[in-house]
Amino acid sequence: MTTGACLCGDVAWGVDAPFTWMTHCHCSVCRKAHGSAFGTYVGVGESAFRWTRGEGNVRSFAPPSGSARPFCGRCGSKVPQPWRGEVALPAGTLEGDIGIRADRHIFVGSKAPWHELRDSLPRHEASGSGGPSFETQRATAPAPGVVRGACLCGGVAFELDAPLTGGDITSCHCGRCRRARAAAHASNLFVALESFRWLRGESRLRSYKIPEALRFTQCFCGDCGAPQPFVNPARGAAVVPCGALEDDPGVREARHIFVSVRAAWFEIADELPQFAEYPPPPFPSVARAAAP
Repeated sequence: MTTGACLCGDVAWGVDAPFTWMTHCHCSVCRKAHGSAFGTYVGVGESAFRWTRGEGNVRSFAPPSGSARPFCGRCGSKVPQPWRGEVALPAGTLEGDIGIRADRHIFVGSKAPWHELRDSLPRHEASGSGGPSFETQRATAPAPGVVRGACLCGGVAFELDAPLTGGDITSCHCGRCRRARAAAHASNLFVALESFRWLRGESRLRSYKIPEALRFTQCFCGDCGAPQPFVNPARGAAVVPCGALEDDPGVREARHIFVSVRAAWFEIADELPQFAEYPPPPFPSVARAAAP
C-alpha cells in the first residue's frame, strides 16, 4: 500500500492499487496552488483510495477554471482530489518510491518563465487530451518597477521591488518542502525585507511551523491554501514561493539542494549544481532591488 500525508500529519490516506498515470502540470492554477514550478499528480481508481485519518480537516477552494483544490486547513498542504471518476493525488505528499514515473508535461504554454524544461518527456501546450484550459486570471495589476504575486483566490497579494539583484531561485528537495508544497520540490526566492511588501490580505494568512524544526514554516492563504511568502525578520528576508509570482522576477533557478532525499520518481535533468544538503555559505543569497 502507498501512503501519504500532509505536512502536519493531521490528514493521511492510503492507496492499495498501482497508479494509472502521472503528469507534471505547469498551468497557472497548479503553480499557484503548490507555490512551485509545477504540480505533479498521479491517478488511481476511486475504489483503491481511502482516507486513513483527518478527512474532516480538509478544506477546499474551487478556482473559476479547473477542479477544486483541497488542502489541510492546519498546514496548507494539498491533499487528494476527485478527478473524472478517479482520485488525483499530489505526488509530493506520498511516501517512498510509488512505482510510476511521469510521462509528459502539460500546459507548458503557460509555464513559469523562470523555469526551464530539460528532460526528454513529451510536452503539450495545453492538456494534451483536448480537455479544458486550467488558467487563473491575474489577481494584481502589472506595474513598473515591481514584481507582483498573489494566492490562488486573489485574497492575498504582495510585491517585490525590481529589478532584483544578488539573488536566485533555489529548488529544495527535502522531505519537508516536498510535503509542504505537495510537489517534486519547492522553488524559493529569498528577498530582502526592504524589497518586499504586502499589498492586501495579510489577515488571511495562516502558518504552520514544524515543532522540531529550527525555522521551517509554511505560510499560506487560509481561504485557498496557496503557499505565500514567509517573512523572517531574524534573517531580514522573505521566503517567496515562486509559483505565486504573476510577473517574471528576472532571476532564474540556480541550484538544487537536499538532493540526497529527492523524490525517487523525479529526475533532475538540468546541469545546475546539486548539493546533498545545504550548499556551503553564504546561503541563502538574498535578493535586493538594484540601486537606481
